[in-house]
Amino acid sequence: MNNIIEFMAKKPHTKSPERIYVLSEQKDHIKALTGKDTLTEGHVKALKALGFIFKQRMHQIAVANIVRRFTAASKE
Repeated sequence: MNNIIEFMAKKPHTKSPERIYVLSEQKDHIKALTGKDTLTEGHVKALKALGFIFKQRMHQIAVANIVRRFTAASKE
């Protein structure tokens, strides 16, 4: 198991805090430790102190928009 934690951040509402979902192979282990599907700011700080590196994965909609723009630009 490596020390890179891939995650996706979602903000469901403007007044609610951002939710951080773990997407990498550590997902089940982190859930067993925290008891939750999402990480808090405190969880992230503690994991960074233990040497873990966080890498954000883009949301699928954002990736689709980038591909669409690239495809449209290449046709011109």
